[in-house]
Amino acid sequence: MPTRLHYYLDHLRSGYWFLPLAFSVGAVVLARVLLALDAAIPDAALAHSPFLYIGPAETERNTLLTVATTTLSVAGVVFSLTTVPLSIAASQYGSRLLRNFLRDTITQVTLAAYFGTFVYCLAVLFTLSPEGDIPNLPHIATTGALALALACFALLVFFIHNVAASLQAPVVIDEVADDVERAIAAFALPSLHELPIPKPEGTPLVARTTGYVQAIDDVGLIQLATEQSTQVQLRVQPGSYVGDGETIGWVQDGLAGDPLRFIVIGSQRLPNQDIEFGLNQLVEIAVRAMSPAINDPFTAINCLDRLGVLLSHTLRHGLPSPCRTDASGTLRLIRPVPTFESLCGAAFHLIRQYSRGCAEVLIRIMDALVFVSEHATLTPEQRGVLRTHAQAVQAEATGLPNLADRERVLERCANFLIE
Repeated sequence: MPTRLHYYLDHLRSGYWFLPLAFSVGAVVLARVLLALDAAIPDAALAHSPFLYIGPAETERNTLLTVATTTLSVAGVVFSLTTVPLSIAASQYGSRLLRNFLRDTITQVTLAAYFGTFVYCLAVLFTLSPEGDIPNLPHIATTGALALALACFALLVFFIHNVAASLQAPVVIDEVADDVERAIAAFALPSLHELPIPKPEGTPLVARTTGYVQAIDDVGLIQLATEQSTQVQLRVQPGSYVGDGETIGWVQDGLAGDPLRFIVIGSQRLPNQDIEFGLNQLVEIAVRAMSPAINDPFTAINCLDRLGVLLSHTLRHGLPSPCRTDASGTLRLIRPVPTFESLCGAAFHLIRQYSRGCAEVLIRIMDALVFVSEHATLTPEQRGVLRTHAQAVQAEATGLPNLADRERVLERCANFLIE
C-alpha cells in the first residue's frame, strides 16, 4: 500500500467521526432494504411470525420514536464517558498519547452503533405517515430497530468494561510498545552500510510546508529514481522537523516528477515509521510516573522492561540502513536512519535523569541494559554504548542518600562493566 494512502487511512482511523458517518449511511441503506422487504411481503403472511414485532401503525411509530430518543440520549452518555479516558490520559500519560485512545476501535464502534441506530429509526419513521392508511406496515423494519437497540445495549456494557481496562498503565504501555514493534518489523532492511555515501549535491528538494516528517515512501522514491536513472539523497527522516522553504534533500540529476509527494509532513510525529518517537512515548509515561504528583515508580519499571525488549528486537531485526538500492543493486536512495546510540539515548537518558534518588528504577535500567546485551548480538561499538549508559547510572548512584541502596546499584553497575 502506498505510504501516503496508508497515512490517510490511519488518519481516518484516529478520529471519532468516520465510523459514525459510515454507520449512519449504512443504517439508511439497511432501512431501505428492510422496508422493501416489508413492501414485498403482505402483512397477512407476517401476522403469525414469532420472530417479528407485530402491532398497529401507532404502536410501531411509538416504538421507533422510543428507540430513537433512547439511543440518542445514551449516545450523549457514551460521548461523556469517552472524554474521561481522554482527560485522564492527557494529565497522567501526556497529550501525545491521546492518539492511542482516539484509535480505540471499541469506542468508535459503540458511538457509531448508537448514531447509526438513531438514523435507522428516523429513516423508517419517515415511511409511517401520521395520517392515512398504510398498505403494509414496516413490521420487519421495526423489529430491526429493536434488534439494533439490543445490540447497542450489549455494546454499552462492553464499552464500559473497555474504558476501565484502557486506563490501566500496563495496557497503555503494551499498546505503545506494540506500535514500536510494528515499526521495527516494517523498517528492518538488509544492511548496506558497506556502500559509500556520496557527497550531497544536485537539485535541492525544498519543503513546501512546516511540520514533522511523518512518513517517507522509500519504495516510491526508489521507483521514481530508477525510472529516471538518478539518485535521491535526503537529510531528514521520520520525526525530523522541517520548515517551509527548507532544503530537505537533493536529486543528483534532477527529476521530472515530484519526489515530495512521497514525503508526508504533518503537525505531529507518528510512530508508524518513527521508532524513536515510540520509545519517547514510553519514556514520557515513565517520566510522568516518577513526578512527585504521581509518584508511581512501578509504572516506570514496566516501561523499562518493555524498552529493554524493544531495543533487543531492534538489533535482532537489523538496524535500518541509510542506503536503499533498486533490484539491480544500484544505489538510488540515501537518507538518515536511527542508530543504536540514538535509540539507547532516547530510551534511557531522561528516565535516568528523573530517577535520581530512586534506587529501584536505577537498578531496572541496569536490568534493561543486561537484557539487551544478553538477547542480541552486539558489535564492539554497540557494547560500548551500553557501557556508557551503565557508567552514567553508576554516576547517578553515587548521589543516593542511603548507603545500602547506593551499594546495590553500584554492585549491579560493577558486574555489568567488568563483563
